[in-house]
Amino acid sequence: MIDRKLAVEQVKRLHWLFSPATVSRDAMRELVDELQESATNEDHADKTVSAILDSFMKCPMPRDIRRIAFELKPPEAACGCDRCGGSGFVVRQVGAYSGAVECECRRKPTEVAS
Repeated sequence: MIDRKLAVEQVKRLHWLFSPATVSRDAMRELVDELQESATNEDHADKTVSAILDSFMKCPMPRDIRRIAFELKPPEAACGCDRCGGSGFVVRQVGAYSGAVECECRRKPTEVAS
C-alpha cells in the first residue's frame, strides 16, 4: 500500500485519458483508492500508471488499475529456505499424483517466544 498523496499524484498523470463526463470526485476517489491499495511502493505505482498511459485510450476503471498492478507486482523476497528454495511451496508425490503443498517456512508460528 502506498501513501495517499502519492496515489493522488500518480492518478493525476492519467488526466490525458479523462473525458469531461468521467471527471467526478467520486470517480477520481475510486481510482486513487484502488491505486493506493494495489501498489506496493512508489516504483510499482509509477510503473502501473505508465502501463495504463501506454495502452489505454480512455479512463481506466478501478478493476483495470488492480489488474495491471497485480501483473506488474514485484516478486517478494525469497526467504532462503533449503526445502522450497524461497518459493514457499514444495512438491509432494503420492502414488502417481504430485502437487505443491505449503512449505513449513510459510507457516506462521503458533506460539510467541517469550
